[in-house]
Amino acid sequence: MLMKNLLGHGKRSALAALTLLMLVTACTGQSDESGKTDLAESGKTEPAETANSELDILFQVKLKNVYDIYRLTTIGKYPDSVAVYPLDVVQPIFSPDRSQFVFAHERNGHYDLAIANVDGSNLRYLTADTADNFNIASFHPDGQSIVFSTNRNGNLDIYSMKIDGSELTPVITEPSNEWHPIFASQGTRLIFNSDQTGRPRIWVRDFAKGITRMVIPLDTLSADIEPAISPDNRFLAYTKIRRTENGSNFDIVIFDLVENKAEQITTEPAMDRWPRFSPDGQRLLFHSNRTGVNALYIYDRETKTTKPINTGTVNSAFGDW
Repeated sequence: MLMKNLLGHGKRSALAALTLLMLVTACTGQSDESGKTDLAESGKTEPAETANSELDILFQVKLKNVYDIYRLTTIGKYPDSVAVYPLDVVQPIFSPDRSQFVFAHERNGHYDLAIANVDGSNLRYLTADTADNFNIASFHPDGQSIVFSTNRNGNLDIYSMKIDGSELTPVITEPSNEWHPIFASQGTRLIFNSDQTGRPRIWVRDFAKGITRMVIPLDTLSADIEPAISPDNRFLAYTKIRRTENGSNFDIVIFDLVENKAEQITTEPAMDRWPRFSPDGQRLLFHSNRTGVNALYIYDRETKTTKPINTGTVNSAFGDW
């Protein structure tokens, strides 16, 4: 079920499904008091009509059992379709100059990466092989290359390539699974997920120093996934998964990398996932199924309030700002 939430419908490789299912099933164990942090109280939820209308987001929408990609620039206005195909197109990511976006497209029983202009024109495929190439990805700050995860070697590894599909290069290839890479510090560091300790954690590789370390203090009762870095590189937002009596609970956390403090911004008994900072770093976009279907929300870091962008019966998720 989790794999379908991540990538939509259609055929999936058994390895990819098993690996990503670990995000839910791995969250057991004893607590580590040394890594425990105080979590701030989350804010109240306000009506959609009060939400800030200054936004430009890409996100996936499930229509007729297929995921398409839409762009929303004004709350209250119907979003523009930018990628609509017979099979799933998922997880759009803006280029640094916001003129293009990269996404994953299901075809021939697996996922290839594609890139297009922000209006959906000039579609080009970056991969064309039998591997699943997931767009849990990131553009380099110069906009000329991307990093992404792929199972072409059996497990999930991280590769880079130019945005014309050339210079496919392994970046992190370990016996463990590594995925969801994002660049930080002008491309000198790479933040990513790894299960090398037995469950998903967030790690950082410093290319200049040749050092790889865990970012978030160890909490053996949880798994940490889907990292996003603030524009000033000080704050890391991520999804924390904890086992509960009724299954697993997903919440959004913002971690101050300078003060080494965590602030949990959601406490709903729901799946709150996929945080993304606004370009000014003051707001956070995420999706949640708290109303029974995935919808997009904005958290304001100054007022500590959460405001829905869209509600209803249409599944909207995996937005990028």
